[in-house]
Amino acid sequence: MIARLIVGNDEVKAHVPFDLKDIPKSFPGRKWDPTPTNKCWIMPVRFVDDLADALRAAGVTVYITRADGSPWRSGRTTHGHRSTPAAGWADALFTAVGPNRVEPVFRAMSRIIHQDAGGGDTRLMQELNAARERAAFSNRQAS
Repeated sequence: MIARLIVGNDEVKAHVPFDLKDIPKSFPGRKWDPTPTNKCWIMPVRFVDDLADALRAAGVTVYITRADGSPWRSGRTTHGHRSTPAAGWADALFTAVGPNRVEPVFRAMSRIIHQDAGGGDTRLMQELNAARERAAFSNRQAS
């Protein structure tokens, strides 16, 4: 499945597969544009990274561009117009340990990087959580 997010100045137009409509519906300030030329969700641009992450966790390939088709750069990464950004450290970790070790490795890493742990890191924990969701989705698809 593919989703295309087109970023404007203040808003993003999200063309999302129908069966995943609940993902954009979960964001505040979103509205549906039913015009035949659009048929997309429109939401504030500040949610583009979180929307893309949620769609990727559901197994969707996400293309994020400007209206002219050029890649869009967020504060976190440059998004290519032809592919989803490469897997991060947590995705590589779960791939390396295999599907049977995802949960034990997740629990072990959580004890180290969770915010409640001494020296925990919110961003790293969010990356670990997102990678765990993607690994679980991939494992369900393979079954």
